[in-house]
Amino acid sequence: MRLPAVAACFLAAAIALACSPHSETPLDDAIIEFGESDRSSTDRLAVGLLEECSTGRYKRDDLSSSGSCLSYRDGDQIGIVDPESGKKTLSLPGVDVFACSGDMDIAASDGRDITLYPRSSGKREITFDDARDPIRALAVRSGAVYFYRGHQVFSLEMKDGRPAALVKDRFSPPDKKYYQVYLAAGGKVLGIIAGSGGNYYISAVNLRTAKAIVSNISASSSRASFTDDAVYYVAGGAGDWRLVRFTFQGKAKKEIRRFRDISSIEIASGGFVFADAGGLWAQDYSGSIIRVPFDFRIAGKLGDRILLACSGKTYVVDFERFMVRLDQLKIKVPEIFD
Repeated sequence: MRLPAVAACFLAAAIALACSPHSETPLDDAIIEFGESDRSSTDRLAVGLLEECSTGRYKRDDLSSSGSCLSYRDGDQIGIVDPESGKKTLSLPGVDVFACSGDMDIAASDGRDITLYPRSSGKREITFDDARDPIRALAVRSGAVYFYRGHQVFSLEMKDGRPAALVKDRFSPPDKKYYQVYLAAGGKVLGIIAGSGGNYYISAVNLRTAKAIVSNISASSSRASFTDDAVYYVAGGAGDWRLVRFTFQGKAKKEIRRFRDISSIEIASGGFVFADAGGLWAQDYSGSIIRVPFDFRIAGKLGDRILLACSGKTYVVDFERFMVRLDQLKIKVPEIFD
């Protein structure tokens, strides 16, 4: 029996697809290509891993992150990058601090006043008569803006109203003369990190109850990860760094890992990526650790995603997926991990 021409074409295509060595994922395709090559280059494996484990990719590696915003310098202005399209959405001249939410509500300050850019349209100016204490940090979440000024945290609505103190507590840095402040708003917790030069205080406020959860935990780095239940942070000093988990309920500390040396680290709720003299590593909180056999650069964090830069691009990496695929890659191509 002869098949009609169209049916024969479909059958041939189906057979070709079934016999094709290529899979559905960029990393599996890269593994197949690596096995068929002379195994001298791991570039495709590196890109395949990042493409499969990232929720976003940007065609530049000079991006900075404020925790919830990606940006870059454009002359004397700051360009805000839309997390969906990767394109610049706004230029901010004369800005000292800024922040945005995932849906692109943006707040910016020259240190004295605040300009709000609601995602819907227009902008709103918030001015202050007293300029003695500069605005040092901003955070935006769910239509609310939080800012740090004069060792206190204030809040206001994006669309209307005036600022008010979020809590009465003061969150002073260890050195009150020279310091920076970082705010992290996520879930029901606002994280506050104040300090400089390896000497910081970490605090947290419950946004639902408007009460301080913890104040002035001593830390050695501004790198930290806040969840609703705990904060992960770096303590210690040269030759004896420690990653610590501080649980809010019960005020309990647990040492996650010690480091003899460390040049860079970013911490997520599922684990952390760090660089030391031995290379780049990824470790989860169960203690599972694996060396990353590629030339990735830790480039910051966007929300709870870790930023990794490679070959002129920046990838927003899901840590849990990254660990799973690294482990699978080690099984399939063990020689690159030696």
